[in-house]
Amino acid sequence: MANIKDIAKAANVSVTTVSNVLNGKANVGPETREKILSLCREMDYHPNIMARNLKSGKTNTAMFCFSDFERSFYLKIINGINDCLHEHHIGMIICTHSAINSFLRNGFVDGAIVLDKSINDRQILDAASQDMNLVVMDRILDSPKVSSVVTDNRASMEELTKRLVQKGYRRFNYLGGIENTPDHVERYEAFKAVLKTNRIAFTPDNYYQGDYSVQSGIRAGNIMAMGGNLPDVVVCANDNMAAGVVQAFREFDVDVPKRVAVSGFDGDHMSELPDGYLTTAAIPRYEMGYLAAETLVKMMNEGMPAMERKIKAPVVWGRSTR
Repeated sequence: MANIKDIAKAANVSVTTVSNVLNGKANVGPETREKILSLCREMDYHPNIMARNLKSGKTNTAMFCFSDFERSFYLKIINGINDCLHEHHIGMIICTHSAINSFLRNGFVDGAIVLDKSINDRQILDAASQDMNLVVMDRILDSPKVSSVVTDNRASMEELTKRLVQKGYRRFNYLGGIENTPDHVERYEAFKAVLKTNRIAFTPDNYYQGDYSVQSGIRAGNIMAMGGNLPDVVVCANDNMAAGVVQAFREFDVDVPKRVAVSGFDGDHMSELPDGYLTTAAIPRYEMGYLAAETLVKMMNEGMPAMERKIKAPVVWGRSTR
């Protein structure tokens, strides 16, 4: 197998010149560059990536860590991350939380994007303290070394709730997500703030606890239907739970949206519901993934300081509301 010295000898140039071409440096003329690349193809030469990484101190690889391989929600995010990294010739590793410590601690990657609530703040801050470039997509951390690209939950839920009020809905139930998580807290507080501004009554009896799953939506919908606590509209903290509520109401012959309207949040396509059915705040997942990767690349390549970016989820009006 050919090595870099063989390529240099065949091209009648120095090893340094070959190295400059392979590393994309612009200080080599176009004819020489093309000659070297052509010889690499002809002689089946492949650079020793491990050796290059050891010399440069960089792996030219980034990691995306997330928790749930079952949800389609992540697919567009992964596509956005991958497209951006590919444009910058950076490799991508996908892993779960059980492997993140090994990757970060042993320097297998130059940076990471984290969207996994099972990874606690301390783990992330510990990695950042070792000069690891990090972008988180599910929280905002007070650290000069950790960037955030997150959904603007407050602005998005405010817009959705205002639109529902403008449509004439006055009796609201709310199905929340996992308590104490940023998504739950921000969305619920924004929802209540809009009702308060519009002097619309909302009591603890109108609140139901879920966990972002379809099953928790079914349970809440069953309780509402069996208990006779049917409002004008059920606002759900995500689309999974909204799909569960709709499913439960159908079992009890509760017409959606004529009798009760239902809204979700995140724009995650659900197989239980046809496209365009659910009114929701649709998170632009591909764009968020791309932006997270773009932020990470700038931190890795340009030393850009950590920054916070919030993306608003536009309201998409579907057939689950009037």
